[in-house]
Parts: sequence; C-alpha cells; structure tokens
Amino acid sequence: MRNIFKTSYVQDIRLFEHGGHVFWYGLLLIAVFAAPLLLPQFFVGEMSLVFIYAIAGIGLMILTGYTGLASLGHAAFLGIGAYAHNYFITKAGIPFPFALVMAGGVSAAFGVAFALPALRMTGIYLAIATLAFAVIIEQVFSHWGSVTGGFRGVPVAKPNLFGWQTKTETDFYYICLVVLILITLGARNILRSATGRAMVAIRDS
Repeated sequence: MRNIFKTSYVQDIRLFEHGGHVFWYGLLLIAVFAAPLLLPQFFVGEMSLVFIYAIAGIGLMILTGYTGLASLGHAAFLGIGAYAHNYFITKAGIPFPFALVMAGGVSAAFGVAFALPALRMTGIYLAIATLAFAVIIEQVFSHWGSVTGGFRGVPVAKPNLFGWQTKTETDFYYICLVVLILITLGARNILRSATGRAMVAIRDS
C-alpha cells in the first residue's frame, strides 16, 4: 500500500492517484481484452456474467461503501432494468443501445420513487425497507407473466448493434466489458465530484 503525500486539491480529484495505478489498470485492461483469445467459450460466457454483476456491484459500492447506507434490495433494481431492457427489445422493437439506456432510466425512476419516502431512513430501518422492496418486486416478477414470463422467465435475444448481430460469447463479452468500463469511469467521476464528496461525508459523519 502506498501513502500519497498530497500537496494540492487537484491530487484529491485526480482520476488516478499515481503512476502505479495507471500501470496496473492498463495491465488489467490488456488482460481482460485478451482473455477471449485464450479462454474457452464457456469461461468467456462466465466472465460476461461477472462483468454484469460487477456493474450492479458498482452501484451497491457507491451506496454502501462510500455513502455508508445499507441496502438489501439492490438485486430488485437489477431485475427491473433487465426485464425492462428485454421488453423494449422484444415487445417494442427498440434497438439494443437505446433499450439499454431506457432500461437504465426505468430502473433509476424506480430508485427515485423508492428513495423519496426512504430519505429519512438509515441503518437497520433502511435495510428493512430495501429488503421489503426486494420481496415485493420478486413477487411482481413471479406473477406478471405477460412481461416477465413468471417462474419460467423469458428468452433473451442476442444484442444487435445497428445491424451488427452478435453471434458468439466473445461478441457479448466485449459488449459487457465496454459497458463495465463506461460505468466504472462514470462512478469514479461521480465520486470525484461535489456529490461524491457529500456521499463520503454522510458515511463519515
């Protein structure tokens, strides 16, 4: 672990704290971009799932890790976004990139709707509220068969990017990887902003 002696405010909001981070993150990027060339397709598909859950984990990290608020219902928002995305593609015929953004918007709207009455909750009370929300959403997913397919679920078509139809696990892998990189950079920039510093202040005091 390296201790950085900071002499300016710019150092505190820099994307990378020091050159070592640039080196190791660069090495990590090379490794993950080269992985499909070396691994069997099964493991490539499994890594795609890791990237998807990492995206969800980043959202939970901002809430729990940096803001210090407990959430037991994070998977519910992931499910809302997933079902919304599939609905936009299969039922509405919206192209994959736009459906992806719209699904994020739907999940965010549910987040805002839940956050408004939960604004004054902290600690165990917020944890209970988020757990109750997750149970309610799970029941909705199970019984709203026309949208979610109930307990059987619904088939998900392979992504189509402006006419380019993905066919292999490697294609889907790179889509998940690019989205994860964008989400990571977005989260990092939020944490460097005044809003991010306010989140840390909530956790610390």
